Amino acid sequence: MANGLKMAVKHAITELLERGWSHRRIARELGVHRETVARYDRLRKSKPAISTLGSDPPPPPSYGRRSHCESVVSAGAIVP
Repeated sequence: MANGLKMAVKHAITELLERGWSHRRIARELGVHRETVARYDRLRKSKPAISTLGSDPPPPPSYGRRSHCESVVSAGAIVP
């Protein structure tokens, strides 16, 4: 058997932490070590915020390089 917690227990820890339960109480109720609860609490707090839907990521940096098309246009090869 693996040394990981089942997803149901992980979700229960997170839910009870959000409800304000203490680490000791959660550990006692779920039958896990209180340091395990503390670890999941730290992980929960350290997760970065999820970006809002509909927002586009910034474009990748160009690092000062021009694409082939930009070079041709700026050289005057293509007349508008």
